[in-house]
Amino acid sequence: GPGVSQEATAAHARGAAVVPLVRTGGASGGMFGFPQGALQRPYFSTEEQWALLASTDSAVDESATAASRLVAMHELKSTLGCDAHIVCVLGGTEFRNTDSEALVKAMAEKLDAAMGPKTKFVTGGMAGVQEVFAKNCGDGSRVCNLLPVGQSSGYGTGTDLNAGADLEERKAIFGLVGHIYITVEGGPGVSQEATAAHARGAAVVPLVRTGGASGGMFGFPQGALQRPYFSTEEQWALLASTDSAVDESATAASRLVAMHELKSTLGCDAHIVCVLGGTEFRNTDSEALVKAMAEKLDAAMGPKTKFVTGGMAGVQECFARHCGDGSRVWNLLPIGQSCGYGKGTDMNAGADLEERKAIFGL
Repeated sequence: GPGVSQEATAAHARGAAVVPLVRTGGASGGMFGFPQGALQRPYFSTEEQWALLASTDSAVDESATAASRLVAMHELKSTLGCDAHIVCVLGGTEFRNTDSEALVKAMAEKLDAAMGPKTKFVTGGMAGVQEVFAKNCGDGSRVCNLLPVGQSSGYGTGTDLNAGADLEERKAIFGLVGHIYITVEGGPGVSQEATAAHARGAAVVPLVRTGGASGGMFGFPQGALQRPYFSTEEQWALLASTDSAVDESATAASRLVAMHELKSTLGCDAHIVCVLGGTEFRNTDSEALVKAMAEKLDAAMGPKTKFVTGGMAGVQECFARHCGDGSRVWNLLPIGQSCGYGKGTDMNAGADLEERKAIFGL
C-alpha cells in the first residue's frame, strides 16, 4: 500500500536498487505513487528476468528464481563496479589441444597489458583453462573467480566471489554477468554457458582453433561462430587458424576484446570519425584549416557521430580543442597515459604506442 510506496520512493531517490515483484500488484504493481523509475528494468537485469517479475502466467518458482538472480547480479555488479567492462573466460577443465595452454597464457598476459583499469576478468574458479588464465593475468588484482556459495578456487590469485547455491545456479549467474565471453576448448558445460550469454546479447569470442565446444561442438551457439561487428575478417580468421602462431591468435583475441570495450563505450551504432595528423604543423595554413574543420564537423554531424583522436600534440590536439564543447571527442591512448588536452574524454587501450596505433586503425 502507500507505506511501501513511501519507503520504495525514499530508497529509489537516494540511488538504491528497487526490485518490485510487479505480478503481486498493489504498490509493487505501480499503485499508490510507487516510483515510476523503479518500474523500469535496471542495468543488472535482463529483459527476460524483468518480465518474469511481472508475469502472472509464469510459475511462482520462475519468478522467485528471477528475483534471486537479480539480487545476486546486483551484488556482483556492485562488487565489480557498475561501469566495469566484464570479460568472462570459459574453457575446459583440462587441455586437450597441444597449444591451447600456451595460447591461454599468452592471451592472459596480453589482455592484462592491453585493457584499461575498468576491465575486470571473471572465471568460474575451475581447473584447466580458467585457472591458467587467472594465474597468468598480471598480478591477479583484476581477476575475480565466481563460485557457488561456500566454495573457493584455491588458485592463490584473484578474488573469489560466491553466488548460487550449487554449480548449476552459479553457471546461470555466470552467463548473466559478462559483457564479453572468451571460450577455449570445452565440452557441454562451456556450450551451455556460451549459449546463455549469446542468447541475452552478450558478445562471445570462441578460439575456434582450440576445438571442442569452441570449435562448434556440443551445441555451441552457431550465431557465436559468426564474425561480430567489432572484429575484422583477418582477426576472426586468426582465432580459427591452426597454421597461425599462438602469439598471433592471442594478439587477435586481445584486440577483439579491446575493440569490444571501445565500441561499447562509444556506442554500437556510433559513426566514428578518427582524426590523424602530424605532431606539429609544417604548412602555413594547416592549423587554421584544422580549426575550421573541427568547428564545421561539430556543427554539421548528428548526435551519433563521435570524434576520436590519438591524444597526440599538433593536429589531433588542435582538432579536439576546437570541436564544440568536447563532449563528442574521445582521445585514445596507451594504458596509463593521458592527453592533457583538457577537452574530450580520455580512454585507454594497448600496452604501448604501437599497440594503441594498431587498435586505432581498427
